Amino acid sequence: MHGPLMSEMTWPEVDAAARAGAVALWSVGATEQHGPHLPLSVDHLIPLELSLRIARRLHVVIPPPQAFGNRSRPLSGGGPSFPGTTSLRAGTLVQVVRDVVGQLAAGGFRSIAVLNWHGENVNLLHEGIELAREAGDLERPDGGGPVRVMLIERVFNAFSEAEMAFLFEDAREGFPGWPAEHAAIMETSLMLALRPDLVRRELIADDRAAVRPFYDLTPTPPEHVAASGVLAEASRASVAKGERLAALIVDRLTAAISEALDPPAAP
Repeated sequence: MHGPLMSEMTWPEVDAAARAGAVALWSVGATEQHGPHLPLSVDHLIPLELSLRIARRLHVVIPPPQAFGNRSRPLSGGGPSFPGTTSLRAGTLVQVVRDVVGQLAAGGFRSIAVLNWHGENVNLLHEGIELAREAGDLERPDGGGPVRVMLIERVFNAFSEAEMAFLFEDAREGFPGWPAEHAAIMETSLMLALRPDLVRRELIADDRAAVRPFYDLTPTPPEHVAASGVLAEASRASVAKGERLAALIVDRLTAAISEALDPPAAP
């Protein structure tokens, strides 16, 4: 049987995997600028690569990632002013989530896990799942009861500050907060570990907005957005940090999916 990428499987193979109890592990991200050194695909590529590592341990089928997310915000992603950043309205994303999880359930999956990697998607994914449930789209077609849907909106909620301290121990300003970590130490380290071929190492830079308020202002003043799109110290990233972080995330997600959805081991 081919797998775990659904896009490379035939329908009988997907059907067999669903009947065997495989979890549909779907990533939702964004197409958003990540500075001059990282591609626009970071927010859907990182969870896809992590999902492939989870697939070495658990029987999962990985549907094509959702590549467009809710609109980028200036203080956490740079906003829409950077060429290439392409976003969906909130209502559109909610309906996409509703349709996809409903169709995965209709296709026979008894368990679905949704893995988010874009802060602006938070709450919208939950709304889409709830709309699918309210519409009756999350009932098993064999009459076996409701399909279980697990939502991981903020993967770093699974970790304590102490567990993540290694990422920022050599940063001049310490931990800047997750919104300011956009295209910085964490994401650059993960990309160096997971997809080093896509990192423009010679363009890695440290940057930050001249002014970083605790509020959003519309229209956004130019001084609220870093010119490069990097919001902190990307130069402190490393392959070692990325591999350590990826291993921690995969361990934690594998344990959580096993506990909540009880999938079989990887075939």
